[in-house]
Amino acid sequence: MKSSPRFPFNEYILISLVLFLFANCFFYTYHNAIPLVKSDGWRFVQIYLVPWYEGHFNWSILWSDHHPQPLTATLFIFNAEIFGLRMDYEALFAIPFLLFSLILINKSIKQTLSPNRNTILYYILIALIASVLFSLTSTAPYTWSLVSLGIVARFFSVLAIQSIDIYLYRKQTAAQITLTIIGLSALLIMFSSSAKVYLYSCLAVLLINIAFTPNKKYCIAPAAVIIASIIFQRLFFSIVGDGGKYGEKELIISIVENSKFIEDYILYIGTGLSSAWLNLPATSKLLGITQESLAPFSAFILLFYIVTLFVYFRKGLSTKSTMPGTLILASLLTAIGAAIFRYNPETQSFMAGNVPRYYTLYGAGMIGVLWTWAWVLIKAPTSRIIHIFSVVMVFLILSSQFVSSASAWRKSTYLHKSILNTHSVMLRNSRGDLSVKPPRFMVGSNYPEPYLKSLSFLAEYNLNLFNDDNLINKYE
Repeated sequence: MKSSPRFPFNEYILISLVLFLFANCFFYTYHNAIPLVKSDGWRFVQIYLVPWYEGHFNWSILWSDHHPQPLTATLFIFNAEIFGLRMDYEALFAIPFLLFSLILINKSIKQTLSPNRNTILYYILIALIASVLFSLTSTAPYTWSLVSLGIVARFFSVLAIQSIDIYLYRKQTAAQITLTIIGLSALLIMFSSSAKVYLYSCLAVLLINIAFTPNKKYCIAPAAVIIASIIFQRLFFSIVGDGGKYGEKELIISIVENSKFIEDYILYIGTGLSSAWLNLPATSKLLGITQESLAPFSAFILLFYIVTLFVYFRKGLSTKSTMPGTLILASLLTAIGAAIFRYNPETQSFMAGNVPRYYTLYGAGMIGVLWTWAWVLIKAPTSRIIHIFSVVMVFLILSSQFVSSASAWRKSTYLHKSILNTHSVMLRNSRGDLSVKPPRFMVGSNYPEPYLKSLSFLAEYNLNLFNDDNLINKYE
């Protein structure tokens, strides 16, 4: 009688660690996700809910925001109809996609690292990637529903990249190519801003392979599929209207006008990239040093990402999988774009690179970095020193995540008080008392309009804070 296959003991440990890290971020979300409309949500009320409830909604409105996010808009409307606009429910909906993303990434890693021959290195890599994916270094993905939904966008983008990898060494039929173009086009249309960064990065990886590697013939078909999908999306947005503007012209103008701030840009970019596993502003405060003194470290992080990207192509990993390079490039492009469009020369604060809504993309880049250097270690001669170094790195990264997690949980009380205070202020504002203002992080640049108009709308239709008397009970 055959015995059933068993998991190795090390695999039990890995699975337990992954589930523990996931449970930690899930329960953090459950206890701390902000249920109130926040920041861009006030604009969404005017763009999506007002037409929906007042009877003049049409499908093109889903693409009418300056950063079209049709799935976010659809969920926003669905949330209002079914749950009375509980924003914490959207965050809870998104968190499981972290685990789904890890499953997809794990499948791709197995195809490149041959875990049966490199068991220890494989376990170490998955543990590190899980610690990045489920990290509480930034709490924005767990408390702010708009950022949480970026997790969903990343999952579908990773799924798309995995489908592109399948093209590299398999001949596809015309029907399969057509279906893939339709699928990628739908991804670009439904997750316009986020998916565009991933697919543009994937296309760049393929084009570099075509130009510099001997396996160029395998990259032509998937590159053509992505280009066709991008063209289809642009045609779609030309029909829909203003929501599909790309902003390349504004990007070039901004670069030229602010070229003298190139040093600040570099520091800003490095700060954002490091935020996947280390919060530099918090670190500078903890160590009692000025933010500027961390500038060399920030610049080093940017250089490290660039060197890693070079290694990714030089060591041949790009011919095995487009995903690591795509993830690194996507985070670099995001950090560069954030620096160009969001850096304020007047304040000269490179720490503003910690833009919360981009954390999911910054974290993706760190995954690509870890994956690439794991590939390099596989090619290096096996030695005790490499194993010791790997174990030390695991300890340092996991311990830093433990510290971040403990810090995030300690701040829960402060966050709860802030939610209760904001709830009280919003109720007073809805009654015409404008002597107090809600915290800036809750309204952003939307005060006084469209905040006050949206607040009045929510009161009229009994949504969000006017819908559920128990909305804030768990924060008391």
